[in-house]
Amino acid sequence: PRQVNIPQYAIYSKSDGVADWSSCIGDNPADNDEVTCSHIGMVFDADVYRIVAARLAAGLVANRA
Repeated sequence: PRQVNIPQYAIYSKSDGVADWSSCIGDNPADNDEVTCSHIGMVFDADVYRIVAARLAAGLVANRA
């Protein structure tokens, strides 16, 4: 199989209530973003959407360079 480099990052919450936040983060702190909401609340949290938008935009810029 061909090796594919797919960027990944974590959006985690220490107050998740379902997933232990320490098991969600990666080794590189730059690839982890903390929010303050519950597990289900992530779908409604504006900060989550801001982070996703910024990460996607950064990827688009990097791919065009």
